[in-house]
Amino acid sequence: MTQKPLTYHEVLQPNRKAAFYARYSTDKQDFLMQKNAVENFLAEHNCIFLENHQYIDAGVSAVKTPLKERAALQKLKAAAKMGEFDFIAIYKDDRIARDTVEHQQFRKDMNEVGMPVISVSDRELYTSMEVIPRAVKDGMTRMEYIYIRERTADTLRSKQEQGEWTGGKAPYGYRYDCQTKTFSLVKEEKQIVIKIFDWFKRGYGFNEIVVKVQSELNDGVQKWSKDKIKMIITNPFYAGYITANRLKKNTLTDRETWKFARNPTIIPIISIEEWEYVMQLYEKKKSKGHNPKRYNTPFILKDIVRCQQCKQLLKTKNQIKEVGENNYGDLYYYCESDQCSLKVTAKKIHDYFKDELLSNLLASSKEKAFNKATQQLIADQQNIKDTILQLNEQTSEKSIQINEMEMLLQEMFQKDLEENEENALFLESLLHYQLFKKKEREQMYNQLGKLKQKRQQLEKAIKYAEGPHSIHFKGFQLTEESNHVQFRKMILELISVLYVDLDGKLHLDVIN
Repeated sequence: MTQKPLTYHEVLQPNRKAAFYARYSTDKQDFLMQKNAVENFLAEHNCIFLENHQYIDAGVSAVKTPLKERAALQKLKAAAKMGEFDFIAIYKDDRIARDTVEHQQFRKDMNEVGMPVISVSDRELYTSMEVIPRAVKDGMTRMEYIYIRERTADTLRSKQEQGEWTGGKAPYGYRYDCQTKTFSLVKEEKQIVIKIFDWFKRGYGFNEIVVKVQSELNDGVQKWSKDKIKMIITNPFYAGYITANRLKKNTLTDRETWKFARNPTIIPIISIEEWEYVMQLYEKKKSKGHNPKRYNTPFILKDIVRCQQCKQLLKTKNQIKEVGENNYGDLYYYCESDQCSLKVTAKKIHDYFKDELLSNLLASSKEKAFNKATQQLIADQQNIKDTILQLNEQTSEKSIQINEMEMLLQEMFQKDLEENEENALFLESLLHYQLFKKKEREQMYNQLGKLKQKRQQLEKAIKYAEGPHSIHFKGFQLTEESNHVQFRKMILELISVLYVDLDGKLHLDVIN
């Protein structure tokens, strides 16, 4: 039969004997602090600290290790059942458990054997039968653990998030002065960085940029690789920003986890709007993948040119044969439809394209580039706005539910429960459900924060796309001397379809 529990003051009578329980995960100093606090508390009340009744669970996590698996705690319970001391002293409730159910189970076990437990830090009776306030406190213990863990992780990143340089080698293009704690530009490297961003905007891949840096800029000192180019392209440092969470083991993390902060000592090489525009291009390319074979073909209009008569996509055929040092035959586009006999040399079509269509295409390239790249950014922006609106509605609904549960809990607190176990179980379940809903709402708030950050990123990219530097073909002339792969890449970006008539003439249909 459960004994009537003693009150807080009845437990702390002079000369009453106390057992001590402690738990710590990693730091033994934490255990010494717990013990010292308990000893001082007992001395203050003239109670006796029993040296032979210390129960220590060392290197044990309350979250990962349940009560039944804690050896010292089980020994404590056995000794309590035998009445080997008058009460148990702990430093704080969370030394026992982080879970509400485990708190309730241990409290019930101790009350059944009439063993009071004093929480020294809180200066209260842990085994009190005030069920609902206890359930609230136990639930908050679990929440506190979650928040402490998150705050600790945030503290480790705080310097970067405030835009402070945390050490290491400055990115390519910069030098760092440890004395003044400022950055300076390296003139020659700055020009290479500008070229790298420019080439990427024009459609060059990382490997292609490596070749261009080594051949055109004569930089044979640096060890260039596609990863090095990628680290430059994806680093907002070049726009004047320090980033936390960007890399994990030298690998880019999900950009949703990045945290930016402006560092006034960094002289930007590009604007943050231009960097965002480049990042949008990078993420689009990454999501679509890259097929080199699609671009590396002598048929520069492949997958674009169609028969005007039957609308079918023209096939290609390479009939060039090498005989000694000479080549014979030609490249052809042809229609395989039974109703059509169209077959024309690639040279004829390519020449017609360059002579008759290319100049007009370049003249209107700004508008076309904007329509293709920017409209997709605007569409992405609208999708994010719609999602934010939906999430705002959902969080409002969650808040209403939480408030309703709060009012119900307040009403139940007003009642005299008189240890009514049925009400206690209901209220404990209600409390758990409320905490769960609060966690759900918190996750929605986090998601909202990430979406708003993404919306800001898109706004910057769109601002750059609409500005005077919007064309990532700027300064590039599509001529026979141009890089063949780049020639085809840009054609594919600008043109949806070309129709060939029976005379071999092309009719242009540009992407709108």
